[in-house]
Amino acid sequence: MKSIFNDFIGLYPVSKTIRMELRPVGKTLENIEKNGLIPEDQDRADKYKKIKLLIDDYHRWFIDDVLSGPELRDLEWKKLGEAIALYQKDKDEKTRKEIDKIQKNLRAAIAKAFTASENYKKVFGKELFTQLLPEYWKRHPVSEESKDACETFSRFTTYFTGFHENRKNIYSADKEGVSIPWRIVNENFPKFLNNIQTFEKIKRECPELIAQAERELKPILGKFRLKDLFSVDFFSQVISQQGIDFYNQVLGGVSESMDGEKQKGFNEVVNLWNQQHPDDHFPKFTLLYKQILSDRQSSSFSYTLFEDDSALLNAVNDFYTKKDKQTAESVKGVIASTGKLLKGLKNFDLSHVYIGADIVTEISNQLFGSWSYIRNLISEEAERQASQLSKKSDRDKKFKQIDDAKYYDLAFIDKLVSAAAEKSESPQKKSILEYWSELADMQSRIKDSFNEFKTNVFQKKDEYTTGNPLRSNESDVEIVKNFLDSVMDFFHRVKALVVPDEFEKDMEFYAALDESYEALRNVIPLYNLVRSTLTKKVGEVEKFKLNFENPTLANGWDENKEQDNTCIILLKDNQYYLGILNARNKPKTTDLSDKPGGDCYQKMTYKLLPGPNKMLPKVFFSEKGLATFNPPQKILRGYRAEKHKKGDTFDRAFCHELIDYFKSAIAEHPDWKNFDFKFSDTKSYEDISGFYREIEKQGYKITFRKVSAKQIDQWVDEGKLFLFQIYCKDFAPGTSGKKNLHTLYWEQLFSKQNLKDVVFKLDGEAELFYRPKSSNEKTVVHKQGGMLVNKRLEDGTPVPEDVYEELYKFFNKITKASELSDEAKAWKNRVTVKPVTHPIVKDRRFTQDQFQIHFKTKINFKAEGTNNLNDLFLQTLKN
Repeated sequence: MKSIFNDFIGLYPVSKTIRMELRPVGKTLENIEKNGLIPEDQDRADKYKKIKLLIDDYHRWFIDDVLSGPELRDLEWKKLGEAIALYQKDKDEKTRKEIDKIQKNLRAAIAKAFTASENYKKVFGKELFTQLLPEYWKRHPVSEESKDACETFSRFTTYFTGFHENRKNIYSADKEGVSIPWRIVNENFPKFLNNIQTFEKIKRECPELIAQAERELKPILGKFRLKDLFSVDFFSQVISQQGIDFYNQVLGGVSESMDGEKQKGFNEVVNLWNQQHPDDHFPKFTLLYKQILSDRQSSSFSYTLFEDDSALLNAVNDFYTKKDKQTAESVKGVIASTGKLLKGLKNFDLSHVYIGADIVTEISNQLFGSWSYIRNLISEEAERQASQLSKKSDRDKKFKQIDDAKYYDLAFIDKLVSAAAEKSESPQKKSILEYWSELADMQSRIKDSFNEFKTNVFQKKDEYTTGNPLRSNESDVEIVKNFLDSVMDFFHRVKALVVPDEFEKDMEFYAALDESYEALRNVIPLYNLVRSTLTKKVGEVEKFKLNFENPTLANGWDENKEQDNTCIILLKDNQYYLGILNARNKPKTTDLSDKPGGDCYQKMTYKLLPGPNKMLPKVFFSEKGLATFNPPQKILRGYRAEKHKKGDTFDRAFCHELIDYFKSAIAEHPDWKNFDFKFSDTKSYEDISGFYREIEKQGYKITFRKVSAKQIDQWVDEGKLFLFQIYCKDFAPGTSGKKNLHTLYWEQLFSKQNLKDVVFKLDGEAELFYRPKSSNEKTVVHKQGGMLVNKRLEDGTPVPEDVYEELYKFFNKITKASELSDEAKAWKNRVTVKPVTHPIVKDRRFTQDQFQIHFKTKINFKAEGTNNLNDLFLQTLKN
């Protein structure tokens, strides 16, 4: 019977990485060692870590240089400010969309300022190492060691492909939360606008406070007046980190001035005024977020992997105890002040304090033991308010406005909960504010867990060594985890109240909350780094990338690129092999005989027509292509006039003529004619994109041809070819059982069915790695002659840990049957027990050097995706 899910299979292409071990064959390892290739790549890997930090230094300079330039001084910040002010009044969805539109345009303008810079493309290419960094170091000197590292990568720029892609994200117009345009437009401008509103309130109600602040802040303000800083026009001067630092110093002060004392900031002046004048109470100003990448320079702990356990423990300790330079407050102090702030939540204007709709269900479950209780109250209220309107369109709009809102103010939610309690409809009579009432207990837990960390782990940090790492001590790891978990839980309670700054907020509350949130959110990268370090296997050594003296190693598999990328794939006796041509003594794969006779390997012949929309014009209309294929002048003129492109110049008749020309030219191309393309009738194409898609789906082909095993073996012996078996446990002789997913993917790549109708495609850009062995000692966990006890029953049910321990000792004759508990006796005849036929070594893979390869593949290669998945699913349910 056909499954209803069949219609949902194969709709989208999915990228997968297949990870395999590489086992040296013949004299391969001997020749690699003779050529000194592994130490070279080890040295390059070590330098890679250092050069990344130096590249980020350049990025910081580049960011500041562009943001300080004249191109961004005339952006329409006033227009955005007016739209936000209007939305705070009317809460209309139309206004919200107008804000989104203006923000998008501003982000695009900022992103364009970066991409239009002459250095933008260079920073992601070889010019970074040959030109930009050397020029930068003339102004910002670095060590000779750094210059040497730069020289190392002048040929190996592909080493930084992933790093560059990550850095490109920070210049993107649409990368939420991680890009410079987003930081400026969506995060810092609303804060800046709120500060203007606070300043205007103080100026209106207490001008003498402004005058006093101006006198006290003169050392920081310099030539500026406070009124200059709190105008929309000034925002263009605080988008760079240099501008942000100045602005934040005015608000928060300077930790140490020229005479060694802290210089007050505007917030301290306002706070002192509030204390001296009980009838006046003005909110704090909000500091702007640091610019992207600059936070990594000024953070109280490192965002990079820890060198050793001592560095890790110092980072955890510093995170909690070290004072921030700007605020002069530690996270320990922030947690205490935040607890007081949220404990007094009821004293603020709850109609201007908000929670996200996504947190409502969690609060509902926490307070009432029901995920849907508050959600149902909101829907009922939306229905009640909508029913009071006469027009159906108005009723639908009102219902959607309330029920689909992304944020709700606490006064609204608390009113619903209280009303339900009065009607005795509530499971318990509670206030929404009780969700934050547990903060006192959380603070106590943080304090206790940190004291335990300080006493039992941090104090003995020097005792952790390579032979006795922190991660091998489960109880100490648990102590570190408990502390970070406690801070993380507290952080999530705070985060529940964080909303976009364009909302009309209770500024006194949010100025304090945002400062707390900014300090506490550093727990996320710290938590992730600590977890990554402490969950590594004991003895695991970091692997590093192999290049075999070729910067484009395994970048692609096409037969025409084998000499450049120096990698081939071979097959023999159902075993797959990777061959790497020695860059110092490179043989030609074309010399391999097609009629070898005798013992043979089968060599993969890979053909790909990549990006036909770019490749076809490049091949047929380039200077070389014009001489080789001689396209008709009419075709050439029409192509240059862009008659084939959708738009004002589009000519469907010419588009069809161009397609017919491409079809005939492909049939003459020495490589492409072998794809045996099956094209649709030319008249059926609506535009040229359909033709290009058809080529892309068929422009991939893998075949195998026989080559002499004797010749391959001779190349290996002579050191011309490094040969590796592509290996995983499923390829071991006599292996049985269920194959792992990577094996299944790999086998499908070369199956006859797949090569006939491609679903699994082998992509280029494979990567090779080397992981040195971590120890010369082999820890035997199960000795030969003993008994293995499976930790799961045949149906997959897990055996309780304490029961497993009892049964393991019983079956290995460490304990007697009479010593078994009743529970263990009940499980005794259900577990699977097998004899140990050979010594089993714990983490064997770490006790020997290992070569690895990561193949990139694509599943559902021909799938184009769909924009109506939801409609398809609903239709399936309906039927």
